[in-house]
Amino acid sequence: MKQIFVRDLTKSEINHLYKGLNSASAFILRRCQIILSSAEGKNSSQISQILYCSDQCVRDAINAFNKNGIKSLNEKSHARQDNQKKFSQSGAKKLVSMAKDSPRKYGVKSDVWTLDKLAKTCSKHKLVSKSVSPSTVAAILKQKKVNWKEIKKT
Repeated sequence: MKQIFVRDLTKSEINHLYKGLNSASAFILRRCQIILSSAEGKNSSQISQILYCSDQCVRDAINAFNKNGIKSLNEKSHARQDNQKKFSQSGAKKLVSMAKDSPRKYGVKSDVWTLDKLAKTCSKHKLVSKSVSPSTVAAILKQKKVNWKEIKKT
């Protein structure tokens, strides 16, 4: 496996890395240890043995630092990145209006809405850019203070 080392460090980066050794965050501490060890000339397998972590962990840290510098010391969010709003404000209003109307008005062969039918009809009528789940529809209706049980009865 090809050896990887950290690029040459600036004095500012070195100071920042040494300060990171006192961090309360285990992630920052580990990253600083890895980068400083690599700067001392240790290879990834040596660092992984010293720090009791995988060789891949060391390689990931070095690659991230070489690419992003000091920014790579902070742990990235583990939150989903695709959680943009499924419904615009106007789309949510149209959903509420649709839910209060008869399903037949929208080409659904039923007298009663279900969350699944509403979700599919929203996609069909382009109220959303991507398909939505019934639970998303329920969340929007709840957010708009629409009583789902009353709608189902109409």
